[in-house]
Amino acid sequence: MLARDNKIHRLWTAWISLGTQGYDRQTQKRIMVTNTLTSLVSIFTIPYLFLYAFYDFEALKIPLLTLSPQVFVFALVPFLHRFGPNVGAWYLVTLWICFAMTYNYYFGVDSGLQYLLLPGATAGILVFGVNNITATMVSMILGFTGFVIATTVFKTPAPFIVVDGTFLQIMYMISLPTSFIFIFGIVYFANLQAKISDDLLQAEFQRSEALLYNVLPESIASELKDRPGETIARFHGAVSILFADIVEFTPKAARLSAAQIVELLNALFTEFDDLTRKHGLEKIKTIGDAFMAAGGMPVSQPDHAKRIGLLALDMISSVEQFSGVYGEKIMLRIGINSGPAVAGVIGNQKLVYDVWGDTVNTAGRMETYCLPQRIQVTAAFRDLTKDVFAFEHRGIIDVKGKGNIEVWFLTGLLPEGQMIPAIIARNTSTPSPLADEVCTKTG
Repeated sequence: MLARDNKIHRLWTAWISLGTQGYDRQTQKRIMVTNTLTSLVSIFTIPYLFLYAFYDFEALKIPLLTLSPQVFVFALVPFLHRFGPNVGAWYLVTLWICFAMTYNYYFGVDSGLQYLLLPGATAGILVFGVNNITATMVSMILGFTGFVIATTVFKTPAPFIVVDGTFLQIMYMISLPTSFIFIFGIVYFANLQAKISDDLLQAEFQRSEALLYNVLPESIASELKDRPGETIARFHGAVSILFADIVEFTPKAARLSAAQIVELLNALFTEFDDLTRKHGLEKIKTIGDAFMAAGGMPVSQPDHAKRIGLLALDMISSVEQFSGVYGEKIMLRIGINSGPAVAGVIGNQKLVYDVWGDTVNTAGRMETYCLPQRIQVTAAFRDLTKDVFAFEHRGIIDVKGKGNIEVWFLTGLLPEGQMIPAIIARNTSTPSPLADEVCTKTG
């Protein structure tokens, strides 16, 4: 039974889709509506055929012979769309009004057939579409004019049609509900299409919202929505910046296929993204095989340095699971620095949240001059976290553009007993008012 229902559904879908090829999506939907109405008109013609044939064939043979081709004439509509997007629609509306007027002439107003002109007039909004207001208005005027003529001129049956009151009552009981069913269907379908459009717009809006909040920090995205057209920039007095990249990635990539490179980077950076969220930090960007994250921005965090240090330790541990997967040992270099920085959104096409300043540049140098599978930090970072982490003094290194800088390797967490309680007080203290100074100007 299910297979039969699926087959009928496929056949119906194929039928109402006839003539839609080559048109845009909106026109295709309108043509499918036209084909559906055409099919319904043909189907609703059948009860009238049976009534004429079995009630009094001799008296009703003229209407029967006139009506019989209607089933097939309307079925030509789907084959006319190839000549233009409105050809089938005009054919449907014209036939509808002509046939309705003809049968009103045959049987008069007591048959109720004049009511069939009303859905014919309102159908224009569906078959022509809301953008073609001229055609819609013309079809409505034609249908309304036909209704007026039918009710004022064709009051009695034609002279050559001899029918009794019972027949006309039966006709009325068929025509009136048929008209209401068509009108209800047209109104329902129009509202359904509006609902579908609203749902699609809402889904697209939610998708855009999700993309926006995925690309930008939540507070920045909200600010950008509230103040469109403005340049958003903030000075943060205390942040921590982390840079990481894969050691000797270029020669490793040369030994892997393009698909393997993308798969490896995707898996690795997805892991880093998860770790960043775990520690409540902000991923800034990825460039090639490099990863950048920040703490203390865009929302101030008193313990930003501790969070960044924990992220670095987790990243070093996490890459071990990727080693050997592609026959390559994966190692990282990580550099960290703490201090003031400026962050904001740049661009108006592909929005980017970025951070600038000497703190950022120095963090990048820490990564560049780091050793494989080590976390190299500055004195500024060490001073903020010496009560939390253990460090190995590397010494003074000559950094291009910076001169001699004293650096340390972050090696892990201090044992629980060695942590100084003062760190808790520092992490819950009120942040400096400089941390969230907002600098905005009209873009």
